[in-house]
Amino acid sequence: MTTSSPRWTPRWWHWLLLVVVFVLLLIFTVLLTLRTAGRADYQRVLTDLRAQSKAATIDEFIAQAPIVDISLQEAWHRWSSSAPDYPDLGGRTFKPDEWIRYVAGEAPASPVIVQEIEDRRAQMQIARDLLRDPRLLVSTYGSLAQDLPPGKRRLHHTAAVRMPNLLTARSLANWLHHAACTETDPRPALDDFDRFHRALSRPATLIDAMIWVAISAIRNDAYLHLALLGRLPEANRASWLAEECRLVAGVADGLDSERMLFTDSWAQMGEDTSFFGSFWALQIGTGFSTTPTDEWKEWLSFRWLYSGPWAWATIHHDSAVTAELVAHISARLRGERADPVPDWTVTQPRYWGYGAIGVSNLMESAIVALEADAKHRMFRLAVTIISDVPTDGLPPDQIALDQRLGDGAWLTPTGDHLHLSYERLGDHRFRLVVSPSSPIPNFDIPGRLTGRTKPFGAPADKRSLVTHPQVEVELPARLRTLP
Repeated sequence: MTTSSPRWTPRWWHWLLLVVVFVLLLIFTVLLTLRTAGRADYQRVLTDLRAQSKAATIDEFIAQAPIVDISLQEAWHRWSSSAPDYPDLGGRTFKPDEWIRYVAGEAPASPVIVQEIEDRRAQMQIARDLLRDPRLLVSTYGSLAQDLPPGKRRLHHTAAVRMPNLLTARSLANWLHHAACTETDPRPALDDFDRFHRALSRPATLIDAMIWVAISAIRNDAYLHLALLGRLPEANRASWLAEECRLVAGVADGLDSERMLFTDSWAQMGEDTSFFGSFWALQIGTGFSTTPTDEWKEWLSFRWLYSGPWAWATIHHDSAVTAELVAHISARLRGERADPVPDWTVTQPRYWGYGAIGVSNLMESAIVALEADAKHRMFRLAVTIISDVPTDGLPPDQIALDQRLGDGAWLTPTGDHLHLSYERLGDHRFRLVVSPSSPIPNFDIPGRLTGRTKPFGAPADKRSLVTHPQVEVELPARLRTLP
């Protein structure tokens, strides 16, 4: 007599388990397919960049970075981390109206600000001594070698890299500006300001470039104020007038560097992360973290569970979209290509995952630099006009100014520059402003032109000196006797 083995009868939960396993395998297959396709997208972008002789990855970026003197850079970081604010951020010492009356020759320098300049002298001298070494770089390039050694170049490393401090830079620039305008000999402080400007001129991030733009504006003020005071050294004036304004190109450099410093390090972090490791290593909450956020709102959402694997699957593709966008912007700003940058409403839908949240309004930085370029030319024209007044007087109109200058390179330059207009507002007053008929590059926002040109044709301002958005100057009393 034979006995048959008992027949296995699947229970309902067996079917449920089978469905769950099937769904999980299907999800993993979809995620892996997206990841594979995204890898191909990112490699295509890197290949295209290398074909244009551009560095593509963070390793290539650091390999081509300028060699720095580490001890010199560390000395600068020590100073900038403990430098004083100047002028007093509480607004108790520096009064802008008092300062304008001083540079306009209407009042002596405030003894309070003169004393504060003296009080900060010893601390600012440390920075001045460092600036006299031409190897110093006041940019993120100065800390790359120390902060990002091989093996420590993923996003959580690059996010912690040391960058210049805007408040420290602004304090030093303001101090050099005021020292040059109040000291018996303006040349030492102005020379150091020129050195500071040079040290800022190698941006390695967008923040570096924006700090350079901000400090360049303070430097313009220093040159104009010294011209109004009749104390601008001729050698400094000639060098400043002849220099090329590279602020727009600086933004392009900063964007290209960020493409490698942050976008590639993000892609490489995804490359190094396993599927299971992505649940905590790539989790998206209020930011990248290694554990679920403690915020109760995040725990009420399932994002902390699925965001890591979704980022794992889409990180390469999103990196490709960002790298392509940033490379396009930087090439457009350098004039390497003329086609407009795609609108964000076109670019954003191309992202598969969370890549869009890491992209700021990149074009705004380019527009700020474009306006700074126009303002720099306004200041240089204003200084030139003021310097010529004792012999030639004020130009009666823009045609006369064009003839005096000999070319239109400052008023109506070619390329990606805003055009300027000159207006004589009286016997002793003139204005420089963006021209209402100015062409605008295709990376600008057309509606911005209205705000820039609003002062054109308006009555003269009541203040002795206006520098935003126009440059409007009332000649000081020492220049009011026309030849």
